[in-house]
Amino acid sequence: MRKTMIRNTAVMAVLAVVLGIVLALYLRSTFASPVAGNVYASTQKGFGGDIAFEVSIDNGKVTAVSADFSQETAGLGQDAGPKVIDAIVAAGTTEGVDAVSGSTITSTAVLNAVKDCMEQASAAAPAGGTTYTSTQKGFAEDITFEVSISDGKVTAIDADFSKETAGLGQDAGPKMIDAIVAAGTTEGVDAVSGSTITSTAVLDAVKDCMAQAGL
Repeated sequence: MRKTMIRNTAVMAVLAVVLGIVLALYLRSTFASPVAGNVYASTQKGFGGDIAFEVSIDNGKVTAVSADFSQETAGLGQDAGPKVIDAIVAAGTTEGVDAVSGSTITSTAVLNAVKDCMEQASAAAPAGGTTYTSTQKGFAEDITFEVSISDGKVTAIDADFSKETAGLGQDAGPKMIDAIVAAGTTEGVDAVSGSTITSTAVLDAVKDCMAQAGL
């Protein structure tokens, strides 16, 4: 009788440990932090067969790539696939990422899948991009800016310069906006002479919005 009780207690203890492990794994998988961005799918021809990819893209950058390389050649494609993925995620893009020597087919499948998904993301984005808001100190008062950004570039800027000085800030603001939108960025765009405060407000607003976009 006593042996039976001891055995039953031991079994219950083991079951409790197993259930605890299963519960912990479930909670980890359920409440793990999601990867940023939208997920796109692409299927490409690998060396051992078709490979299905899921690519997460956030603000024009690749944040994660998932794929099963188990059908690729051991020691070649099975190793090359994850290596190319790591390089792409580190760069946020396929630019500058080369195929792994000896595993061109698998590497190319990864590169083509990510390029396909980036094109899907670009096509899905609204024409004007995502709009961000920033308020900066102008010469006369605070100016609120709405900056549209698409594929890492500034596509539009909206602001009211009517309170700035006539002939100076009122003219400089739109000039700054035109220059930034033409360049798609603030790089290389200088303040308008005689309207430094208004010009700086525009530059700082765009830089702030680009930072909000993760650029």
